[in-house]
Amino acid sequence: MVDDCGGLDKIENLQSHDNNEIYKKAMKLLEKYWLEDEEEEHNFQDGVDGTPQGFNFGSDKPPPPGGFKFG
Repeated sequence: MVDDCGGLDKIENLQSHDNNEIYKKAMKLLEKYWLEDEEEEHNFQDGVDGTPQGFNFGSDKPPPPGGFKFG
């Protein structure tokens, strides 16, 4: 709801405010309500080196001998 009316942009702009207390409060809001969302969006199954390895649909079976035959 805050995003819909441009509130997130306004909170982000408060990070450059001259008053240090306002900066700290803006950071707390962003960390509490938005930083967690971004982390969840990027929670893929990563490889050892941290690069995404793609999606796993639960099948480790090789194709049948002779391959697939469609139609």
